[in-house]
Amino acid sequence: MKNIFIIIPSFEPTGPIKGAIALANYLVNYRDVTIVTVKNNFEVMNDLDKRVKTETLGNSKNIFSQISAYKKILKGSGSRKDVASISLCFSADFVNLFCKQEAFTCASVRGNLINIYRMDNGIFGLPLAIIHLISLFQFNEVVSMSNHMRKQIKFYSRKESKVIGNFIDEFKINKFRNKEKPRNGIKKFIFVGVLNKRKNPILLLNTLKKISDLGHNITLDILGDGPLMDSILKEIEVLNLEKIVKVHGHVSSPYKLISESSVFVLPSEAEGTSRASLEALHLGIPCILRNIDGNSELIKDGVNGFLFKRDNDLLDAMLKSMNFSNSHLDRESLLPKFYRQEECGKAYLELLE
Repeated sequence: MKNIFIIIPSFEPTGPIKGAIALANYLVNYRDVTIVTVKNNFEVMNDLDKRVKTETLGNSKNIFSQISAYKKILKGSGSRKDVASISLCFSADFVNLFCKQEAFTCASVRGNLINIYRMDNGIFGLPLAIIHLISLFQFNEVVSMSNHMRKQIKFYSRKESKVIGNFIDEFKINKFRNKEKPRNGIKKFIFVGVLNKRKNPILLLNTLKKISDLGHNITLDILGDGPLMDSILKEIEVLNLEKIVKVHGHVSSPYKLISESSVFVLPSEAEGTSRASLEALHLGIPCILRNIDGNSELIKDGVNGFLFKRDNDLLDAMLKSMNFSNSHLDRESLLPKFYRQEECGKAYLELLE
């Protein structure tokens, strides 16, 4: 393929969008790459390589005119054998679904759609997820992030997907790596994510209280914003954690704070492969994740972090992590090879070719 298009809903800095940018930044070294947004492209993210072109379908009146506009863009780039179109998220997948005549189409599924849609959208989430999954059979190729997701996609769509790990733009965050030895004494936990029920930050606060009551010297940084912000602030006050918990709100560049931490904790009840956890691992920070979806493919207990199943198990995982130390002087990456940018980028190129 000479021309690769990546279609996304918008440049809102969510996990899938950051993934699309990391993919574009890798592919632009080998092909002409354009990112197309379904909604108006008001603000391009700073992390996007300047060689990547951008377009928007947001000026079209409705979804049908958006599909027509995207077809026109693809046709203007050459014949089908020269053009590939990769979509991420539901609205982008829906547009891409109708473009098999204009391009080699690929849907990149970035999460456990059943659980995520159900938790984020209530009773309407389950049928929406099933519709999304079934529609995947019409794409030329589908990419999933883990074997767990591959099985889910196969069950609903009867489509075999290619497993390519989620990955980050490693070059962009290498400069934030903390090359000093981790300090002994205080253990600094960090949470990075949307403050919503699915990410379960309230569980983390209650577990932190138990550890504090045991006499351990700990702190917690919470990075993110969302519907649970007020509940979190109230819970911190009720648990008397004001001296050890700091809520930062949304932080556009969290890497310095992550690199200065001891352990990354994300007790999500549904997840794809958290980009924040990938960033933490690459900066040499071990992660505590719930044993759901593909997390067991990312985390090996005692090697680069710890897994837990039930809410009550988080306490034990956090206590174990306090004895963990990435003893290498340069805090070398804890990312498994399967999740490295070079490996994943090559896998996408091979798939499109």
